[in-house]
Amino acid sequence: MAMEMDIEAVRRKMIQTGLEKGLTHSDTVQLSKELDKLLHRVQLFVSGMKLKR
Repeated sequence: MAMEMDIEAVRRKMIQTGLEKGLTHSDTVQLSKELDKLLHRVQLFVSGMKLKR
């Protein structure tokens, strides 16, 4: 649940930053990378759960 909240918070901040500063601004890109890392961690967790079954 905490991971979902983190993902949503970063996603919202990235969207807002993109609207204010532009999609290619370094702040927006950095938030996008952070979001990618969080989503990747979730994917690894889910795929690990599937392998254990």
